[in-house]
Amino acid sequence: LLEGNPNLEVAVRIRFEVLVIDFSTDCTKLTMYSPLNDTYTTHTSLNTQITGHLVLTTVDLSALTEAGDIRIVTNPELVDVKLPELTVASFVNMIDNKLLEQLSLPKLRTTSKILIRDNENLVGISIPVLE
Repeated sequence: LLEGNPNLEVAVRIRFEVLVIDFSTDCTKLTMYSPLNDTYTTHTSLNTQITGHLVLTTVDLSALTEAGDIRIVTNPELVDVKLPELTVASFVNMIDNKLLEQLSLPKLRTTSKILIRDNENLVGISIPVLE
């Protein structure tokens, strides 16, 4: 269903404790959203893994406020990652996203570990309230 649609944008409603994005490599944008009062958006054990998507350029996780592990790894065309509301995450892993230029986690205040490496175009990281 998702194959052969190079301009496809996928919206995912959070309903699970583990979110593994596994869709056609033709998808270029992923948006996670949630209706008002959806308790799953703040589920602290939500693990998000976005790995190996060859043409994905944008990941918008604006609805995510708390998470377990966030792994955004080996997405060679990824330019933009949005996590504006994330306040708590067990582990943030951003590895080998060759075109990613900026990483902003403006509300992240608590995490056990952050691993950011092999993002060749990364020129800015902002995590202003991390404790």
